[in-house]
Amino acid sequence: MGGSRKMGKKLIYFWGDGRAIANTSDEMISLLGNKGAQLYEMTNMGMPVPPGFTITTDVCGYYFENDGQLPEGLTEQIRANISRLEQVTGYKFGDIEQDPLLVSARSGAAVSMPGMMETILNLGLTDKCVDAYIERHSNREQPKKFILDCQRRLYGMFGENVHGIEKEKFRKIFDSLKVKVKVQEDTLLTSSDLQILVEKYKELYKENGKELPQDPFQQLIDAIKAVEESAMGEKARNYRRAEGLPEKVWTGINIQTMVYGNENTTNCCAGVGFTRDPSTGIKNRENPYGEFLLGSQGEDVVSGSRNVSPISHMKQSIPQAYDELMKVCDILEQKTRRVQDYEFTVWRGKLYMLQTRNGKLTGRATVRSNYDMVQEGLIDVRDAVSRVTPKDFEQLLHKMIDYEAMKCDGVQLDDVVINRGGAGVAASPGGGVGKAVFDVKTALEYKARGEPIILCRLETNPADYPGMIASEALATARGGKTSHAAVVARNKGLPCVVGTGVDIDEENKRITYQNNKGKTVTINEGDYISVDGSTGRILNYKATLTEPSPDDPDLQDFLQLLYPIAKMRVYANANDSGEAARALQFGAEGIGLARTEYMFLEDRLEGENRQLAIQAWILAEEDIVKLKALERLEQMQKRDFLEMFSVMQDKPIIIRLLDYPLHELLSDAKAHLDELSEATMLDQEYLKQRIDGYHETNPMLGHRSVRLGITHPEIYRAQVRAILRAAKELNNSTAKKYVTPHIEIPLVCLVNEIKNMGQLVRAEAEKLGFSRGGYSSKSDNRYRLGIMYELAGASLEADNLAQVSDFGSFGTNDLTQTTMGWSREDGSATFMPRYVSQGIVDEDPFITIDKDGPVAKAMAHAVLLARTAKPDYEFGICGEHAADPASLEVCYGVGLTNVSPAPNQVPLAWLRSAQLSLTKEHGNMLNEYAVKTLTSFNKFTEK
Repeated sequence: MGGSRKMGKKLIYFWGDGRAIANTSDEMISLLGNKGAQLYEMTNMGMPVPPGFTITTDVCGYYFENDGQLPEGLTEQIRANISRLEQVTGYKFGDIEQDPLLVSARSGAAVSMPGMMETILNLGLTDKCVDAYIERHSNREQPKKFILDCQRRLYGMFGENVHGIEKEKFRKIFDSLKVKVKVQEDTLLTSSDLQILVEKYKELYKENGKELPQDPFQQLIDAIKAVEESAMGEKARNYRRAEGLPEKVWTGINIQTMVYGNENTTNCCAGVGFTRDPSTGIKNRENPYGEFLLGSQGEDVVSGSRNVSPISHMKQSIPQAYDELMKVCDILEQKTRRVQDYEFTVWRGKLYMLQTRNGKLTGRATVRSNYDMVQEGLIDVRDAVSRVTPKDFEQLLHKMIDYEAMKCDGVQLDDVVINRGGAGVAASPGGGVGKAVFDVKTALEYKARGEPIILCRLETNPADYPGMIASEALATARGGKTSHAAVVARNKGLPCVVGTGVDIDEENKRITYQNNKGKTVTINEGDYISVDGSTGRILNYKATLTEPSPDDPDLQDFLQLLYPIAKMRVYANANDSGEAARALQFGAEGIGLARTEYMFLEDRLEGENRQLAIQAWILAEEDIVKLKALERLEQMQKRDFLEMFSVMQDKPIIIRLLDYPLHELLSDAKAHLDELSEATMLDQEYLKQRIDGYHETNPMLGHRSVRLGITHPEIYRAQVRAILRAAKELNNSTAKKYVTPHIEIPLVCLVNEIKNMGQLVRAEAEKLGFSRGGYSSKSDNRYRLGIMYELAGASLEADNLAQVSDFGSFGTNDLTQTTMGWSREDGSATFMPRYVSQGIVDEDPFITIDKDGPVAKAMAHAVLLARTAKPDYEFGICGEHAADPASLEVCYGVGLTNVSPAPNQVPLAWLRSAQLSLTKEHGNMLNEYAVKTLTSFNKFTEK
């Protein structure tokens, strides 16, 4: 495109002399950038802000849309605003007759991107200005040092950011000089040293065919263009990509009068700080978070090139400025009602605020600071709840890779990432460190020796379960967020990365990958690796971890804000007493899903061999052998349930009867045929045939769940007896809290199925003195009968199903499969990525329920029909979706009573439920669905 053209908009906004005509509205932040808008706001608040003006973000957009041209008339407007600065400050830009006005050019987009775009200081300083200044101040050492220090800074920043000369070249010259003159601190360099430094910088310019313009205004224009260019620089683009920001974010440019923290080392300094600790969120005015440096400019403090001091030390060196800074901190928080990240300069004892912005905080700091601000009366509970995100909570709920410790060890992240190029799905959050192992047997051997392990597999299956739960973390080459590894990991609270695409060689027990230098690296069994399930990274490095605790006071304090607000209550999935206890610690009000089949897979006591017992029951042919195996299972499950009831007391535990198809319980049976042969009294070859005979073509829709209970009622009877006997034993031992077992039948579709199961349960219950409905009390044992709504047919039949049951739970993994007709495992590996990339679906429906999609409508339809038949019918959800924020909005929208995620995800569900309760009516989507359905019906009948 040709030359510049006019824009027909106001391109520059001025602030100064205590007045500014802009504010921090969303519109002005978009126009001026966050930094610029905050400068205007601080000016209007009467804070000591050096005057200046902002070139709008529109100019940046124009610049990139017009081949690097500035809009017509902009340079004239810049000159006019420099004149205004001269009038306000009493100094002239680039003056040689008296001390000159110098300015900085600082970037500032609408979204904060700290350090990702450029800043240039001391603009307007020409060689003649420097010579005149030295002469005017009689060649005295301190003024001479000061002006030469400003000059060398300008040459360095201008050379790097405008001319593209490598920063390291300037740094090497600077460091070499310090070594030569034997000083460590920059401020100990003499004026003669600084003159030598400036000359060497000029030589570097010549070597690169560059020069510093000696026209002050040309310096400014060149700097403005350089800052504009930095908006699309590699640093900024990479940051936006990592943070999920738009590809193009235009920056405003703030031209601000320079104030000089480097004029001397007695009453001049520069500093940066936060109004509260950005790592912990703690407010401490006696020891405020931040650093300062006497005799410096801002770049020195943040670059790490000089030894800085805590801001609290200003109390001794510049006490008046320190007191004023603390007052400013309080005013900033009162005005913004957020933690602020600020930059300041003290010049000749006077404080100047150069910028403020909302601080980038850790998850812990976000949680703590918002809770404390509620207690301080700065914000209300609604504000606090809306500001905290699930990612903030996650940092309090899991061990995390300590990347700061990695930096301190001198390790560069890119040097140790195994799955480079963005491969790897963050399937279950947290960090894990251990020795790489590649099979279950080895995993258990390492675990028995007390060695931490990470199980690395191409993909996992139920037979891997013992090795999975023995691991610190899981890593697979294949799979997505709903794969077997991901589901188990989330339920057990294990960090997990799946779909890494890494060459995991299970046969030879090694991982090979190309590092960032193109070299092939091999990780063998027993080598340490680290898994970050929050980012999807696997590291060839033994990382350190930050430790979480469910008793974390920051977490527990914030949960107290959520409980009274949340209309949708939160249970947890738990399969044993340990998980139940953990669920309680994280704030669960009940157990929404106890998977009884998991109890058959994991021994609780040495020598139990539960898998052998369940497999013997399945495979044996003689009734007495089957009965013996079943009695063993019943005894073990009764003990399991008693332990869980003891932990939960009168809080509900929804216990799902056996759900697995039998062949899944036989997945590793051929690995121990000798034991099975002895237990079943059958020949090993015949056992192989029996095992193969249980294979199903489509097991997900095959012989499982309620169908298994009807064809093999003995297993369901044994489970019901175990549940009720455990409840009765506990109820007989207490005088206060009584257990009401919630027995749930999976995969129900037909009324006659639940009637059949209801009769089976009632028969066993009556023998043990239990009645159905209501809640247990002294001498009155009760149970409740529920249904898993996992089939689209169940949603259509919900009015009739509700009549013969007491509650329902959506199992949305299976409900999604049967409603969409999509296989979870196969779909994620085949067509699903294309469906998402082409916009056929916005998200994988096994990860997120589409609020306008068929699964949400199936849920809404079921709730409507059920509550029409039985208004107080309780509905929950216990699938993977119970921890997904977008899916929880659907759950809330259809009016679910409770949701049940994994124990360590309980706080996330409380947070989302509370946030929705503050902004939406519980059941709002249900009302909309009913109206749409009625409208369609009316239109049909009118025809």
